[in-house]
Amino acid sequence: MAVVAKVNVVSSLYMWIRGPPRLLIGDHMHHMSGLIMRARHASRHRAVVAFIPALVLLAAPGVAPASRARSAKRRAAVCQRRPGHTMTRRGEVRVFRASGVVYGCVKGSSSAWPLWRPSRRQTGWVAQVNRQFVAVDSRTSDQYAFDASLRVFDLRTGRSYSIASESEPLSGATTGKPSTPGPWPIERFVLGPDGRTARLYERFAAAANDYSGTVIGQVLDVIGFHASTRRLATSPPGGIAPGSLAYDGHRVTWTQDGTRRAASI
Repeated sequence: MAVVAKVNVVSSLYMWIRGPPRLLIGDHMHHMSGLIMRARHASRHRAVVAFIPALVLLAAPGVAPASRARSAKRRAAVCQRRPGHTMTRRGEVRVFRASGVVYGCVKGSSSAWPLWRPSRRQTGWVAQVNRQFVAVDSRTSDQYAFDASLRVFDLRTGRSYSIASESEPLSGATTGKPSTPGPWPIERFVLGPDGRTARLYERFAAAANDYSGTVIGQVLDVIGFHASTRRLATSPPGGIAPGSLAYDGHRVTWTQDGTRRAASI
């Protein structure tokens, strides 16, 4: 009987090592099986715990530092985290000064575009903002010339176009855009959400000089990127009320000779 009992114990141990036994023999075997199961689970747990750090150590030297560096670079590069003094913040647009240059950027973007360089010769300011588009008015003046520029920038792509410009050299005729002689011609402009601009400007007689001239008419048009221009209306002087001009990206509306008018764009 003793021999049979020993054989049963050895058989049970063998079955527990291979897998769960189909038959338990006595309370002693229940106790022993529990010990064996706990030992097996502990052994597996130690193996897994030892394996995971090994994987981390293998991956860390090459991958983790590079990933952290890229993440830090992205955080530092986005618009709202760029170092500099914020001059204007409207919606998602931020205009800031850094290293003597005024830049514009859009929230979440890694690009910042130079708008103007403040100095004793040059001044500038943000005239209008609509979505990612900014209209900047800048003036440069010294003993040699006076230059004025009204320009639209797309702060997502860096594209730009001129709404109006004027150059008055010390000697010579005034040149500018729109190409009309005389003083600064722009009466009003409205920057639309699509980046295009509705502008109203005056036309002068050919004999007009740099600072005065006879106004002979008004022009209303829409301009944009890629030198696109569409004329909407012309009028004798004073026919179009500057304060009536509006543009929503789809329609331009204005009042001419007391009548409200509109044009789809």
